[in-house]
Amino acid sequence: MNKALWLILSLFLPLSLTFNSIEPLPQTKLDPEAPSVEKILDRYVQVLGGRAALDKVTSRASKGTFTSNQLKTKGPIEFYAKPPNKWLMVLVAQGFGNYRRGFNGSVAWEKYPGNRDANNLSGFSKRDAEFYLPLKFRETYPNATFKGGEKLSEHETLVLEAPAAGNLKRYYFDKQTGLLLRTETRNSSGKALDSVDYDDYRMVDEVQEPFSIRLVDSDGTDFNIKLSEVQHNVLINDVSFEKPEKQSRDAAAPNTPRAKPEVHLTGGVSTKIPYVMDDNGNELLKVSVNNSPPLNFTIDTGSDVFAILTARQAKNLGLVPRNNYKVGIAANIGEIEAATIPSANLTMPGVEALNQRIEVIISEESVDNESKIDGVLGFQFLKRFIVEIDYEAHTLSLFGPDKYQYKGTGQVIPIKIKDGSPMIRLKMTTTSGKSIEDYFEVDNGMGATLLLRTPAVKKYGLLSETQTIQAPIDIEAGGEYKRKFGRLRSVQLGRYIIENPTVSLSENVEGEGGIIGEEILRRFKVIFDFSHHRMILEPNSHFREPYEEDMSGISLTPEEIDGTKFFRIRQVVANTAGSEAGLQAGDLITAIDGQPAATLTEGHIERMFTQDGKEFSLSIKRGDKGLIVRLKLRRLI
Repeated sequence: MNKALWLILSLFLPLSLTFNSIEPLPQTKLDPEAPSVEKILDRYVQVLGGRAALDKVTSRASKGTFTSNQLKTKGPIEFYAKPPNKWLMVLVAQGFGNYRRGFNGSVAWEKYPGNRDANNLSGFSKRDAEFYLPLKFRETYPNATFKGGEKLSEHETLVLEAPAAGNLKRYYFDKQTGLLLRTETRNSSGKALDSVDYDDYRMVDEVQEPFSIRLVDSDGTDFNIKLSEVQHNVLINDVSFEKPEKQSRDAAAPNTPRAKPEVHLTGGVSTKIPYVMDDNGNELLKVSVNNSPPLNFTIDTGSDVFAILTARQAKNLGLVPRNNYKVGIAANIGEIEAATIPSANLTMPGVEALNQRIEVIISEESVDNESKIDGVLGFQFLKRFIVEIDYEAHTLSLFGPDKYQYKGTGQVIPIKIKDGSPMIRLKMTTTSGKSIEDYFEVDNGMGATLLLRTPAVKKYGLLSETQTIQAPIDIEAGGEYKRKFGRLRSVQLGRYIIENPTVSLSENVEGEGGIIGEEILRRFKVIFDFSHHRMILEPNSHFREPYEEDMSGISLTPEEIDGTKFFRIRQVVANTAGSEAGLQAGDLITAIDGQPAATLTEGHIERMFTQDGKEFSLSIKRGDKGLIVRLKLRRLI
């Protein structure tokens, strides 16, 4: 791949820019009333959002796609940056492979597809990596001068020029908006060596960011970037910017364990890690695998492994899974193919897990990669710590078990570990007054309230003890999960009484007892102390929120047609809002209330369809016909 192309990618990271064409531009005469360098830069800072807003940005993570007409390639691209001058770019170029380029503050490096080792970059300008360059431009380029105005496509611009590494760097600011539209590097004779254009500025956390970037090299190689996401103030581990360590030929071969597995806290006796919630209700943490850029991991107490990685990310990182096997999921309703990576390193803020076995999900991922999850931290990881999940603060805290002392007033619930899963004993009371006690697996990866497996449903006669309604079928990895919805009078967790919760009574799930899911757990601050066989619960402000289930009566799954995501209705339960609206199995949902299905996720729709009395307009494709169906939700149980 043309190396000169990569050399200009760093231009994107320090500044928000935009580009158009790179033909020579006629220069206008200098206006004696033209603004000074200081005024141009001051206005630029203001239109970006102001000094205060820019100061609040402590990191930037951007994701999107790129195309290159000259190189005839395309693929995903990601950028990461943090003060004072650290940055990283990762892309996967179709037909070429994974390319990485970074600067750790002192060393600039790049790693080409197929190369075992990363190389140092020569001729790198450290000044261009300044994270706060809009605020420190005058300090960084003290010899910058105003060169007058130029016409840039349809834009009148004001041009600044500064000496840079033996060449001249030009900055073109829109005369009308004040935003930066282009940067160019020119040699001493005035020939343009490269250019970067920035467009489609959007507000992100009160700061203007460009979502469209076009780069052109001296030989005409183009690079067109369309960002889909720009995030500020995300946690980015410093190790992500470091030059990858040199690999021996053995280390570059299929992954084999080289050292004893280790897990330890790196910053003392504890660490607090913020997380964000995605549309499907998953807690997403930033985790690096083998010094990768931060990936989206979630945690799952119901997964009896150390960690899981998607096949897509394993391929991106050059990891080779082996020893394929089949594993049942959702209580063996469905089955997926998995494999193992015998040794990998995981890092996150304050934690290192070295030389660990990781499972890789080989089976095909969901349509349009609907889930943003790149991996999972399972029970075998979590049990090494005291784990505190604060669902209100959106933080995960990990404590070393040796020195941890709980000083709160929460309820302590005894835990036993069975077959690699944490279990607690629950007391339930049915609506008819029958009292039932049994062990439930604690699974924060299950979004539901309570699930009783089929043997327990039959053992306690719950279908006769509980008013139920048939629930829509869920599709789980090729299998169908069949159940009925019901309600209990109460569930007791120590001294806490949960009133009128919903319950799923399984019709085809093997095993004993049941599962308590995150819809209950999220109403507490939950502390798992596996080393002392206890779970501690502190109620939060969500404790008394009502428990609801689906109110539509339809089952749907995402489906991609001609590159566009829709939702296919798989089932319509009789005597529900869906059947009363005239929906049919096989209908294709193209939009909900005018919002295209491609912008929605299953989790988002599930939440939409739990609002009693709410009415939605569904755009439906039934065969060759287009229909508008009014769906009025109602509580089914």
